[in-house]
Order: sequence, then C-alpha cells, then structure tokens
Amino acid sequence: MNRRWRGMRLAANFSLQAGLRRLSAVSGALLHKPTRLRLEITRDCNLKCGYCDVWRGAGAGALPLGTWLALLREAAGWLGPVGLSFGSGEPLTAPDLLFPLIAEGSRLGFLTTCVSNGTLIDEKTADGLCASGLGRLLISLDAPDAATHDAIRGRAGTFALALAGLRRVMSRGVRPDVGLLTVVTAANAGKLPAMLELAAAEGVGGVTLQPLSSHKPCTPGLRAVAQKDLRRSFDKLREMKAAGYPLTNSLGSLRLISDFYLGMPYKAPALSLCGSFSTLRVACDGEVRACAHKPPLGRVSDAPLRAIWAAGWGSGILRRVSGCRAYCMLNNTDLSRPAGERLREFLRHFRAAAGGGDAQ
Repeated sequence: MNRRWRGMRLAANFSLQAGLRRLSAVSGALLHKPTRLRLEITRDCNLKCGYCDVWRGAGAGALPLGTWLALLREAAGWLGPVGLSFGSGEPLTAPDLLFPLIAEGSRLGFLTTCVSNGTLIDEKTADGLCASGLGRLLISLDAPDAATHDAIRGRAGTFALALAGLRRVMSRGVRPDVGLLTVVTAANAGKLPAMLELAAAEGVGGVTLQPLSSHKPCTPGLRAVAQKDLRRSFDKLREMKAAGYPLTNSLGSLRLISDFYLGMPYKAPALSLCGSFSTLRVACDGEVRACAHKPPLGRVSDAPLRAIWAAGWGSGILRRVSGCRAYCMLNNTDLSRPAGERLREFLRHFRAAAGGGDAQ
C-alpha cells in the first residue's frame, strides 16, 4: 500500500470514529468501532518496577504466532487502519512474536507502536525494530539520572541500558518515531523538566507524562509527591512546552495530573470520553477487554472481535466504560485538548503512516 495513501486513510478513520464515538455515547446505539488495538503478547518482564505488577504474571500461557496473525488480519478487515500497540509485559522478551506481528501490522495499514523499557535493545534488536516497519517506539524512562530511574525500576544499571538502547535506535538511518514515557512519582516529580532537556538533547520526538494508576499497588512512598516539587516542576513544564520543548501532554492534561497529586477534587472535562471506549485489549491468553478495570468482553477463542465488541455493548460493559469518569482517565492524554492540538495529532498520524517513521 502506498504510504501516503495509507496515512490519509488512517487519519481519516481516526477522525470519523472520534465523531461516531461521541454519537454512541449520547444516542444509546453502538455506532463506532475501536481505533486502538492493544496486544499483550507476553506478561514476562525483566524488571520489577515499583508501580507495576505485570511481572507477577510472568510465565502465563501465550497465544501462538499463527493465532495472533489471524487476529490482525481479522481486525484489519473489520476496523480498517487503526492504532496497533504492543505492551503490558516487555514485548522484547518475545521477539519471535513481536517482529513478525509488527511487520504484518504495518503491511495491513496499522499505525504500530511498541512500548518497551529499552534495556533489551542491543544492535541486533535495534536493527530488527527498524526493519520491521514499526511506526513508533516508546521507551519508558522515569528520570534523567541513573540513581532515580534504577530505584524506581527495581534493578541497577537499567538507566544506562535504556539510554544505550535509545541511542542505538536513534542512530539508524531509517527508524520509527521515538518517544519517552515517564510515570510521575514522588521520586521524580522535581526532575521532570530535566526529562524534557534530556529528550531534546537526544532528539526524540516527545515525552509523555502519566500519573500513577489508582488501581495498582506501588512501592510505599511513590504516591507521596511533595507539593512544592510538583508545583515548581509543572510551572516549569508549561514554560518549556510554550518554548517548544517536546512535551506531548496538553496543558489540560498537565493541569489534571497536577491536581491529581495535589489532592484536588476530580471533575472530568465536559464531553470527555475515556480512551478505553475506543480500545480493544487482547491479553496473552486471549481474553478481550475495553477497560483494563472492567469485566472482560469475551475471548478470541470463542468469537470474532466484531462479535465480542457488539456483545460488550449488549452486556452493558461498554456503556459503563462510556459513562465512567474515574481518575484513571488521566492515562488518556487526549483530555482537554484544544482544536489546534487535535489537528496536530491528525498530522502526526498522517506523517507516521505516510512516512513510515522518521529518518535521520
């Protein structure tokens, strides 16, 4: 498929489904389709991060490659061009699944994203990621220094490994768009502006900040963010965003994240809808959910994805997702974005799909 044509189809589908999603929420009829397909190809992980418990499920049974490939082809026929991401466990612990799935997803017209801790990206893996057709690589980096990052990640040396992996990918002539993903905690709240400086120095496409999940246990103390550090950091982040530093969060998202840690009463923005209302998550055992914190919609072994999505509406689970205003909506950084930022996102979708990522 011509890359420019693929990019136009992708961006158009995202915009169409965004409108239909709102109509679904207000009309009582299921009119939209998912625009995000998230595959958990493994729960294995080589780290034990202080705010994540996925690693506790290591060794869980996984679907074979043939089943995943058939699932992608089914999804492409039903959904058209949408976002396809790999995460949850560390995807690079399963390269024999990951690389063929990225390649097939790219061939089918998906905008592919891989979320990785970066520590397993050696020269061979960097080559594999860049050759696979991956659209976007998000590397989880929680601090601009080794001591803080390694303490959060639960293993010494992870900062050096992640930074080395990042640089290996960035050094390739043809590569995916690369960004950083940072979870805001008490350990790094005062260092967030330095994360933007690091990202700018490394030439990555942007930093996305996320709050801690209110549904997951975490290391004691990580939630106890010092208000003084937080206020100072977020004031500086706003200044840096205005100055052109690569921060992907909108100003509305920054305000909501800051309010969350400051203990402010939460009020979801008007007309906001959680990203889970447009998401299908397929776990490594084949269980399908929209929201990770709501009951499953079904299993891929029992029904096609289209039927599972419709059953989720009929059972009321998707309706509960559409009406949910819990604080975990903050993990959807689409909140409170002005029209200009939405247009820029449209253009990013087009560039990533049409150009196949950035080139040095």
